[in-house]
Amino acid sequence: EIVKNAKKAEANTYTEIILGLPGDTVEAHTQSLKSVVDAGFNVVRMYQMILLPQTEMAEPESRDKYQLQTKFRINPRSFGHYEFFDEPFYSVEFEEICIADSTLSHEDYLNCRELNLSIEIFHNSGMFKELHGFFQFLKISWFDLIHQCYLSIRNHDHVLSSLYDRFREGSIIGLW
Repeated sequence: EIVKNAKKAEANTYTEIILGLPGDTVEAHTQSLKSVVDAGFNVVRMYQMILLPQTEMAEPESRDKYQLQTKFRINPRSFGHYEFFDEPFYSVEFEEICIADSTLSHEDYLNCRELNLSIEIFHNSGMFKELHGFFQFLKISWFDLIHQCYLSIRNHDHVLSSLYDRFREGSIIGLW
């Protein structure tokens, strides 16, 4: 209903999906993306679950219960070299993210991240707005096309495969 009313008002719509919440699976994440893309949200932002300090999810009991596997990463644009009382120092802001749990392997997590990249390229960028409109006119799932493009790229030696390979590598090397 929100999307329908926003379209009438010619307003943009926005939603967020978090990857790696307890119980998440490739199928559940894919279905979440399909639901919001096919519902007509203009922008779908996809994030990884962050374990915030002093929250229930960051407690040892939750980590054990859900078998959380985590890594740390530096926040973009949140580091620098400073001086305080003429003493130089470096400051880095970082966060802990979930990269796997009892229902989502690390490999599945990386595959979901690649699907998220596909949503970012084909849906959020607006580059295919006319094609998207044509699919809506024909009542064909826009998400299904994006998903099939992703699967085709990953299952064949495609010119875009290296883009996904670099993205996957970047999703791994920046973590510790």
